[in-house]
Amino acid sequence: MEEEAKYQISSLMNEGILEIVIAGELPKDDIEEAQLKIAGIISESGARNVPVDRRELGEPRMGIMENYFAVRSTPVQGLRVNVAVVDLPKHKEMGEFLETTAYNVNRSLKFFTDIDAARAWLAGK
Repeated sequence: MEEEAKYQISSLMNEGILEIVIAGELPKDDIEEAQLKIAGIISESGARNVPVDRRELGEPRMGIMENYFAVRSTPVQGLRVNVAVVDLPKHKEMGEFLETTAYNVNRSLKFFTDIDAARAWLAGK
């Protein structure tokens, strides 16, 4: 019997911007699988502006090293994608770390705690 995923990934196109929401629990063992699913959604849609809403993602969260490798090894690296990570204010420090990591590997990623601010940033891209 196949084990049911503890996390859910949903997506919708909103005014030319692909919005992705990750909810539930994302165990370390499932991070790579989730990355591949998200990359597939982005690639299939052809979107270049993507807010990824992690506000409904449960605890515990990915640590610094998991986030570091997730940004560096994302399968959409060949695509020019602007990513706005939306998360709770208590995760702002990790968001700043994600921004720095993305900058160091020439990726366009910005952290937000407000989905409308994320949409506005992406609309300007």
